[in-house]
Amino acid sequence: MASSSSSSEPIPAPKIRSLHGYDYSPKEQAEKEAILKQLESTYPNVNPLWAEYVYDFCYHTPQDQLDRIMETNAWDYRSKFNGKLESKK
Repeated sequence: MASSSSSSEPIPAPKIRSLHGYDYSPKEQAEKEAILKQLESTYPNVNPLWAEYVYDFCYHTPQDQLDRIMETNAWDYRSKFNGKLESKK
């Protein structure tokens, strides 16, 4: 290996960046972590990353839009995974 003069320079500290493109204040981040911890204990079989996605979506979506999604069942759909399949006889 060839030695370079840059190897004696210190490595800069990594920059801290927010995940998923959302910027939370320290207070908001602490609240988010507390809620995610509570969700994890209440729903231990839910993937923590999915829980975080849902939290971020609900936090950044206006309440009237969330209500409309729930009232109209906009995201409910029948598929072979969530509905009864007709048996062929």
